[in-house]
Amino acid sequence: MALSNDERRWIEQKLDRCDAALVDKPTLSGVFDLDWRNAFRKEALSVNSTHESTYPAVYAVPDYLPSLPGLHDRLERGATLSLSKLEPTDRSRLIAHLRKEGAQCEVELLLACGFASEFGEDALFAPQGTPDEPRPEFSIGVDDIRVDVEAKTLFDSESTRQNWKAAIAAGSNCWVSGDRTRQDLIRLRRTVVSAITQGRCSVPKIVVISQYAGWPNPMDAADLVREVAIDPGNVNVCSTQSPLAVAYARLNCIQGVWFNDDVAKAHRVSVAQIERIRRAIGESFYARSDGMLLTEQQDDQQHSDLIWKVRAGGS
Repeated sequence: MALSNDERRWIEQKLDRCDAALVDKPTLSGVFDLDWRNAFRKEALSVNSTHESTYPAVYAVPDYLPSLPGLHDRLERGATLSLSKLEPTDRSRLIAHLRKEGAQCEVELLLACGFASEFGEDALFAPQGTPDEPRPEFSIGVDDIRVDVEAKTLFDSESTRQNWKAAIAAGSNCWVSGDRTRQDLIRLRRTVVSAITQGRCSVPKIVVISQYAGWPNPMDAADLVREVAIDPGNVNVCSTQSPLAVAYARLNCIQGVWFNDDVAKAHRVSVAQIERIRRAIGESFYARSDGMLLTEQQDDQQHSDLIWKVRAGGS
């Protein structure tokens, strides 16, 4: 069934907003150039339902979430930095990823912007190695220490995507689910452990997990990420693979950043350097509306108190 006139008008207005956001963004305008935008508009208007269209994360202007101030300015700076550091082949690959769904690329650009704000643009380095091996998004020079920065994203599970498709086909944009907590926490754990165990063991690394999935609950997720970050041995991650830090964000809002004290000591990362890195990660994302940030500096009781305060609706 073809789109109604009202639905076509709604999609066109949304595309107009996406295009307008790129007017003063020369780098992003080059990534999403006129030829690409014309082809994407034609494709977006050929669907049978407004729920069928998916927009590349960096191109999209969300109309179902509160607008994050300055988001496209941050993405523009991150794109300019990232693309300028890459070799031609890697540059083309990043552009191709940005033109797809590109949520992980969105996180990469936000991190590049945040770390450059704290350490300077010259402190960012292109990833080392070949494209067919695990590589970080980029490396950052923290004084005389090189640190790898890796971004991983958690999307809806395949079963969730299939349920959405079935709901859309039935003319609905919602569906009823049972208790998902356990299965989605298991999926998140696998994502975190997989991210930690990839990459170079000789270089301290920061792993940033960004959740785009509806489940698990962010506070349940924060519990799990904290546990893995502070004591990776509990999930059979050996000391040589343990990350310097693990951060967790949801929908571009930072929830927590946890550093591993043993790894920091092994790589001689000072307290001052840790706080600069924490600040860079915080500046990469947006703060929670209640200002809360979970860290390794909170003991188990303090962490639990903060979690339950959020669940109870406090700020």
